[in-house]
Amino acid sequence: MLLAGWSVQPRSALYGTHEDLHVLGLPMPGCSFMIRYGYPCPACGLTTSVSAMAHGRLMTAIAAQPFGTVLAIAAAALGCMGTVELARGVDVIGRLRPRIWWLWLGVGGVLAGWIVKLLVGVLNGTFPTH
Repeated sequence: MLLAGWSVQPRSALYGTHEDLHVLGLPMPGCSFMIRYGYPCPACGLTTSVSAMAHGRLMTAIAAQPFGTVLAIAAAALGCMGTVELARGVDVIGRLRPRIWWLWLGVGGVLAGWIVKLLVGVLNGTFPTH
């Protein structure tokens, strides 16, 4: 995830960076929710946030989607844990058994980041885009 984020530059609009990623040689389309309604969807800004974190731009990452910042930090931590596993042969990640609350934490985090992004965008006049 961090490597993919590092491979593209975060967009200054704080969303749409995913359009620069090419999956199987094809560009990804823009957010249809944003195009139709002028407001970001819950996932808008996640790729931009992860890309900004991969480039060391913390404030841009937070502004793009606060939960994307959390995801990038978690990915880096899991990468470090995986390195420890390889070096020492100790099952570090296995101790973090998946639990149902992980799903709720992820969904809640995305929604909370979305609400913050919407509120800030409406208050500063960024949203709606049309």
